[in-house]
Amino acid sequence: MENKMQRYRYSLPVALWSAGIHSIFVLTGIAVLPKWVRTVFSVLSTLLSHAVPGQEELGFLWAPWVSILVGATLLSLYTEVIVTEKGMRARVLLFFWKFIPWKDVLGITVTPIPGSSDPSRMRCVQVRRLTFFHRILGICYLAGIHPVLFINKHIEDYEGLVEVIEEHIEQNQLSADDTGSG
Repeated sequence: MENKMQRYRYSLPVALWSAGIHSIFVLTGIAVLPKWVRTVFSVLSTLLSHAVPGQEELGFLWAPWVSILVGATLLSLYTEVIVTEKGMRARVLLFFWKFIPWKDVLGITVTPIPGSSDPSRMRCVQVRRLTFFHRILGICYLAGIHPVLFINKHIEDYEGLVEVIEEHIEQNQLSADDTGSG
């Protein structure tokens, strides 16, 4: 892959479904923020008058943040990837890109999906650093404390992308062995 760049993306229907459905959580959380601010002032004034705030008020204090957290985490499931000689650029949270050098790619594993007849339908790529939401995904899918990128069969040239990632992981392991023994 000398000075070559390869982009792997999801088809338009998959991308729209991912962005549309998961963004609803984020937008819902943002939409209720004004009510959240009023609730905070209500709880504070209740506490200042030495009364106890109601359970509904206290429960609502978490609602927008949980909605935003869930939505942003779900948006991290469908990550567009650009592979270069030096590493991968991953699209995170719809509009932002994060560069991951090959030395920071730790491994790739098959992610089992309950009820799926195809065991290699989704792969989990463990990396050293990414976003907080990718770290939550890693913990939820029992991949450890490292952030993960998910790639699934809906991405263009799925097998080719898996092969490229596996090659670079193998090269990293070989170079680590060489430095460790030298």
